[in-house]
Amino acid sequence: MASSPLPGTAPFGDTAATMTAAGTTSGTAATVTADHVLVTVVTTTARGVILRPLDAGKEAWIGNADSAEPCYVYPPSGCQFNGQTADLHFMLPAGKAVAFKFISATQILAVGG
Repeated sequence: MASSPLPGTAPFGDTAATMTAAGTTSGTAATVTADHVLVTVVTTTARGVILRPLDAGKEAWIGNADSAEPCYVYPPSGCQFNGQTADLHFMLPAGKAVAFKFISATQILAVGG
């Protein structure tokens, strides 16, 4: 089998198998530590994750594996999802996933969910 000419994680980003949500605001949300993450534990008092900043053109994917609770995905501080208010969360329903495409340092497209 031929080896891939692509290095390590590029161009698709790195993956964290799972993580647990925390808090209910951008200040208390758990920081996402990889570009692609499956959130497995979400509760009414711990439902937030916050994306880490990425360069324009990069993507992050978040999946909510919880069976009942929505996950609040926050943009990096000062950023906007789909041109909405800066720092406003994206509500990701239970059992759904969303792709985030960084258009600029402060603008992010959220697709899915």
